[in-house]
This record gives sequence, structure tokens and C-alpha cells, in this order.
Amino acid sequence: MMIKKITYNWKEFNQAVEFLSKKLSKNKQLRNIYAIPRGGLPLGVSLSHRLNLPIIMNETEISPQTLVVDDIFDTGKTITNLASRRSFSNCAFWFKNIQTELPKNLKIFYYKTKKPSEWIVFPWETLKTTI
Repeated sequence: MMIKKITYNWKEFNQAVEFLSKKLSKNKQLRNIYAIPRGGLPLGVSLSHRLNLPIIMNETEISPQTLVVDDIFDTGKTITNLASRRSFSNCAFWFKNIQTELPKNLKIFYYKTKKPSEWIVFPWETLKTTI
């Protein structure tokens, strides 16, 4: 399978933040944000500012009122692994793989879908640091 690299810029990132913050602002139960290192940090910090929610740095602080953020929901392994250790119900991603099934116990918000044959290059990455 040929991998197609798709490069996104900061303007598109800001559009994703705007879209997600509008969706998430309706949830008045959110108390903080945990951004999965390293890919979730840019989106987590941006949503923290937009939603006026503090960032928590320690996974042990995750609660049912925590929004867990990452850059991409691809195989689902990262979020499933975290959900097996911590109790939370809301997640936000910039991208979601169109073929990956969403866990039924989580509310997942995402901006765009991607195909398995697409490799996303985020604005904070360089082509050298990607596949």
C-alpha cells in the first residue's frame, strides 16, 4: 500500500481548534484537559486556552471530568490503553481513521477523518521527522 503524505498548516490547525472548542464548550462537566504526550500537546494547550480549562500533566489526575486530547485516533490502541487504566469519558482528536471503530464507552469528538493509506504531517513536525 502506498502511503500518501498530507501536510497541514497552522491555519487548518486553528480551524480544527475552533470547530472542536465550539462542540466541547457545550459540555459543562469538563474540569481539565490531559494531552497525551507528545502529539496531543499542541491541541491540548490550544483547547485549554479556548475552553479556559487547566491542563493536567500527570495521568494519575485524570477523572471522569477530564477531556483527553491527542492528535490522531488511528488504531485506537493509545486511547484504549489509557482508558484501561483511568476513568474518563470525553476525548478530542484532530483526525480519526475512517476504519477504526470508536469505543462505545467514550464520547469522541474529531475534526476530520483520514484513510489508512494517508500519513498526516502536522504543522509542528518537519518532513524529516515523519515516516
